[in-house]
Amino acid sequence: MADTDHNENYIDIMIESLRKKEEVLKAIIARCDDQAEVIGNNEYGDINWNQFNGLIGDKEILIDRLNELDDGFEALYKRIGEGLKADKDKYPEKVKEIQEYIRRVTDLGVTIRAKEERNRANLERVLRPVKKEIRTSKRSMSVINSYNNVISGGGLNTSSGWMDKKK
Repeated sequence: MADTDHNENYIDIMIESLRKKEEVLKAIIARCDDQAEVIGNNEYGDINWNQFNGLIGDKEILIDRLNELDDGFEALYKRIGEGLKADKDKYPEKVKEIQEYIRRVTDLGVTIRAKEERNRANLERVLRPVKKEIRTSKRSMSVINSYNNVISGGGLNTSSGWMDKKK
């Protein structure tokens, strides 16, 4: 009986872990929505990059929390998983609740992936002209550096006829 009580306590902890995971995933979705709003249809110079980067930091913290919850859930499941499968008839409502949370958490994960993909595509749209400008600037700097090198004598072959040796 004591083992059954422990299993029921562990099941309750697993359910609580899944509930918290659902909350964290919803918070990540909110940050994705906030990022989409910050980017919007804006151009690079119109975006509040401090706010955007703050949202990324928020999501990193939430993802760390999500990983902690996942680790705890997996550890509990390893501890009681086999017993739970064997005795699932003892806890039909709790098993059903776990399954429902897992379904909702999975759906939230799919939603996050879709939102992240849209944000990534929108961010690429914003950064494309800036990347092109940076590439052009790098090429221009390379040409200027080569020119400066030639002018300062680093690129001149002084043993050829470039300099008048009679002076």
